[in-house]
Amino acid sequence: MCQQLKKIIIFVGILICSLQLTSQTIGSFVGLTDSIAAFEKQKNFTKIIAIGKLAIHRDIDFYKLRMSLGNAYLNKGNFQQAYLHFNKAYQFDPSSIEALQNLNTCAVLNGQNNLSNYYKPKLGITNQVLQKVYAETGSKLSSRTDSINHLYYVHLGLLLNISKQLETYQGYFYCTQKSSLYDVTQHQYLGIATIVLNPTLQLKLGFSYLQALVNEHFQNSQQTIANFTEAITINKQIANLNIGLNAAICRLNKQEQWQIGALFQYAPLGNDKLNIQFNPILQNQNTEYKVIYNPSVSIKLWKNSWLIGTYTYANTTNYIEQEGFMVHNNYDTTNDKFALMFNYKTQSNKDFYLCYQLESKTRKYLEPLYYSEVNQVYTFNNLIIGYTLKN
Repeated sequence: MCQQLKKIIIFVGILICSLQLTSQTIGSFVGLTDSIAAFEKQKNFTKIIAIGKLAIHRDIDFYKLRMSLGNAYLNKGNFQQAYLHFNKAYQFDPSSIEALQNLNTCAVLNGQNNLSNYYKPKLGITNQVLQKVYAETGSKLSSRTDSINHLYYVHLGLLLNISKQLETYQGYFYCTQKSSLYDVTQHQYLGIATIVLNPTLQLKLGFSYLQALVNEHFQNSQQTIANFTEAITINKQIANLNIGLNAAICRLNKQEQWQIGALFQYAPLGNDKLNIQFNPILQNQNTEYKVIYNPSVSIKLWKNSWLIGTYTYANTTNYIEQEGFMVHNNYDTTNDKFALMFNYKTQSNKDFYLCYQLESKTRKYLEPLYYSEVNQVYTFNNLIIGYTLKN
């Protein structure tokens, strides 16, 4: 009887201690979340990081804590640490669209290849489908208006998040060109599906349909061009260095070409103040191999403003750009291209950018009198004004 009584007393004691420890843990958990919420309201990211480190050291770890730490590091410009905490939050809740979006955002901030899509702030979840709206207009002013006249174009696009693994982009390009011999109007429709296999591995499938209407002032003609593209990209962050590999294959007018590219992006200051990037590409086009070089530098001028300079040595006709999707670039050879872009980001997730490009091209044609091939070199001065609304 005494032994049984002792067992009951010990059991009750253990139960009381367990309840007391549980209440202390719940109290500390509630106090921690309340403190973080107060600091987030004050935008005191330094205190959020300090209290978050202390909590993790005491083995208090959960989804909301990691998301708060990721947002704090993101706002302080430490994208490597932000990526680590968002990744931990994603492990806590693999169904979290916000954690996955922020993971992709940090990956972009640590290395991005597309000029007009260079800087992305933290994406919200006000609308889980619509992520971005693009509006861009530009003009190409030719130095040889006797044969290659000025071009004017408009680009509209939507970036949609279908699920945490699937992202789609729909775009429309309108281009017009007038000269003394003919007028050309182009309508191009394109769609890209990005399948996120994991935070560092993406598969892209694309389709483009280009309709060119040509008025030769004595007869009308119409040309349609279909373009299919498949691409895969892999990125790995090592300290301040982002390394990536990408491969793409496309079919333009039933002609197949492929390219393999690499990405080396170095942030010596560990944030977005200075980024140095090099993007070499090996291309096979019409059984001919060519190497394309794309070095670029991004400098933060002041708060929310960046200056980005890019040089492209191509010496080829069409090459795959814009995040693994080939843009129809006409059949004249692009020798090289220099681009300088000013990008300004507002607090309300709106980006405005102004981009100037100087493009050197070569037009090949047969001289009718002697039937000899002529290489006519000309340049395009390209001015782009762009606007991006991000959810």
